[in-house]
Order: sequence, then structure tokens, then C-alpha cells
Amino acid sequence: MKYWIQRADFEASDFEVASASALITAFESHDWAEESSYCAERAAIGGEWCPPGFGIVPGDGRILHLCPESDSHVHCHYHFLQRQRFLAIFTREQQRTETWLDRRATIPHLIQMFYDDRHQDLLDHVRQSA
Repeated sequence: MKYWIQRADFEASDFEVASASALITAFESHDWAEESSYCAERAAIGGEWCPPGFGIVPGDGRILHLCPESDSHVHCHYHFLQRQRFLAIFTREQQRTETWLDRRATIPHLIQMFYDDRHQDLLDHVRQSA
């Protein structure tokens, strides 16, 4: 599965791993405190910046984007395609995004659910977190 790490200056590095545990390790071993400091430096000098983040892309239209905000919280974005029926005959897919603030301790569980394509479990978690 592919993932990226985006820095505060919009620069991103792409990687590929073969397991959920490798994704979890990649997220947890990255120096998010350093990324946060770099982001603050860019903001202080008036430079363009974006929140640093970790994105996972399996190639099926879903994206899990995690932006650590502190040692204890992560701003999460879950992008997915949702099938909708209209006129009881036709279906179409529409892009949806769920955004929420979560505890950093839940990130391994979120990554595992996303990797396992447990869509409904992930949506249930989002609703419970709101």
C-alpha cells in the first residue's frame, strides 16, 4: 500500500509498504515534533505552510490523511467513494470526506481498520468520536 509524508513546505515523499504494521511503524517513527517546529518556523517568517501529514492511498478511491496536531491529538480526514441510488434504478458514486479530531493513541487502530478496508467500522468510529 502506498503512503506519503508531507512537510509544512508542501514537499512530500512517497513510499510503499506491504502491511498495516509497516504503516503504523512509519507513522509512529516519524519525528512529528520536528515537523511541527518546522511548520511554526515557516509561519513565523510569513512563509507558505501547510499542516504536516501522513496519507495512505490503497488505489481504490479511499484516502486516510492524518495530521498530528500535538503529542496527544491528530486531525483526521477519511476520503471515500459512496454509492448512491436515485430513481430506485440508477447508482452513482460520490466523493465524501469525514473530518474529525482524534486521540493519537487511536491511530494504530484507525490505520489497521483502513488497511483491512473495514469501511463501516471506520465510519462508526468517526461518528463515536464526534
